[in-house]
Amino acid sequence: MFSMEHHRHDSTYVIPLNPLIFASFTPNGFISAMLKTQETEALSMGKERVHRWALRLGTLLLVLGIACFVIKAFTPTYLDASGMLHESFFLLPLGFAGLFASIVSYLVAGLTHGQRQHA
Repeated sequence: MFSMEHHRHDSTYVIPLNPLIFASFTPNGFISAMLKTQETEALSMGKERVHRWALRLGTLLLVLGIACFVIKAFTPTYLDASGMLHESFFLLPLGFAGLFASIVSYLVAGLTHGQRQHA
């Protein structure tokens, strides 16, 4: 219906007056209009928080996934005297898991960002 916008670096609120004026003809109308405004504000702030954390998590997972591939590339693979193979193969699945999880996190961030702009 309507929303109350809060500017991040400013302490002003932009409240549309039409719903408040028309709702004020009844005693409960004004109160319900203000409650809906606060509820909308809380939902948009929650989506913004999810968006921010999803971006941070996605970036962290992407960096860790790439780090696993880089470490794997620079770690030597060798056979010891008894014929035992020493290889850090476990870094490959960890790297791919990090990349996949970062893609999922970026998708979540994109979906919450789209909802935040259109809400």
